[in-house]
Amino acid sequence: MFPKISRLFSPLRARLSRQIVLWIFASIVVIETLILIPSYKRREEELLHQLEDVSGAIFNSIVRLTETSMTSDSTFQMKVKTLTEDSVILGVTIYDSQGELIETIGEAPEIDFSDLGDKDILRVRSQDGKRYDVALSANYLGINYTLIARHDASKIQPELYAFIGRITLLVILISAFVTLVTMAVLGVKLIHPILKLRDDLIAAGEALGKNGNQVKFYSVSIQRQDELGEVMIAFNEMFE
Repeated sequence: MFPKISRLFSPLRARLSRQIVLWIFASIVVIETLILIPSYKRREEELLHQLEDVSGAIFNSIVRLTETSMTSDSTFQMKVKTLTEDSVILGVTIYDSQGELIETIGEAPEIDFSDLGDKDILRVRSQDGKRYDVALSANYLGINYTLIARHDASKIQPELYAFIGRITLLVILISAFVTLVTMAVLGVKLIHPILKLRDDLIAAGEALGKNGNQVKFYSVSIQRQDELGEVMIAFNEMFE
C-alpha cells in the first residue's frame, strides 16, 4: 500500500510538477472563493427572508390591531406584547402618517421614520448581525401607520458560518481531488517522460564523451503522438 502511495506522490519530486500542481490548486481556490462571495450574500438574504416569513403572521396581526384599536391604548400595548412574546419580533415602533412617534413596544429598532424616506420597505441588519429591522410604510400596509419591527437575528450568523464551513470543506475536497488527478496525469504523460528524456540526454553526453554509440535510450522505445514525442524523435535522429 505504501509503495503505491509513494508512487502517487512521486511526480511532486519534480520542480516543474510542483509548480504546475500549485498553480492549479491555487486557481481552483481563488475561483471558488470568488463564487463564495455572492453565494454568501444570497444565503444571507434567504435566511433573512425566512425570518420575515416567520414573523409575517405576527406582523399582520399587529397591522389588524392598529385598524381596530387605538395605538395609545394600554390594551393595544398588552395585545402587541402578547403577540410578540416568545417570537422573533423583539420590538415594534409605530409612527403616524406624518412621521410622529406614537408608540415603541419592546426593544426599539435602530432605524426610524426618517430613514424610510420615500421607500415602501426598508431592511437593515445591525453591525453585529444579531438584530434585523424591517420598516413598512403606511402606503405599503394600506393603513395610517408606519410600522418598524426589530427581529432577533442572532441565529443567522451561526448559520452563515456553518454555510461557509460547508463550502470551504467542499472547495478543499474538490481542489484536492482535481490536484491529485492532475498530478497523476502529469506524472504519467509529462513528468516521467521528461525525466527519462533528461536521462537520455545525460547518457548521450556520456556516450559521446567515450566515443560510443551503444546506448539504449528510453525515447527510442516510446511512440508518442504529441509534441513531446516529436522532441524524442528529433533527439533520436540527432544522435543517430
